[in-house]
Amino acid sequence: MEPLKILEGDEIFVELTDNLSPGVIKNNTPFLYVLMPMRTN
Repeated sequence: MEPLKILEGDEIFVELTDNLSPGVIKNNTPFLYVLMPMRTN
């Protein structure tokens, strides 16, 4: 995943609620990455 290649720091937080809701990747910078689910059936 692209955000993991460019994020700096020792800790990365991934917040997920379920498999159909958007998720969030963040660390201790002011940037926030939104993960959007895609259905492939």
